[in-house]
Amino acid sequence: MAALLPFTNRETGYTMPAEYRWTLPTVVSTVLSGSIAVPELWGKPRFKKPPLGYWSMTLPAKLFGLKLFWVRMPIIIYSALATVLLLFILETLF
Repeated sequence: MAALLPFTNRETGYTMPAEYRWTLPTVVSTVLSGSIAVPELWGKPRFKKPPLGYWSMTLPAKLFGLKLFWVRMPIIIYSALATVLLLFILETLF
């Protein structure tokens, strides 16, 4: 199911309303402002969540353009790495 995540482009199925309300506008606002150091939402700094997630989504958006696929890609990569790490830990323990 996670592999299908980048291809959903509406608020249905695998996406959550918070993504369209807060996360994506924060990435778009940060990219358009030109400042990657401080995540912004509608011109104001957004410190509700740790900035690493916003930074990792902003970087591909700056490099490849504001496409939903590229904004979601870092989270998918983090999820895949976490799964591999979990499998490695379980394999060494059992």
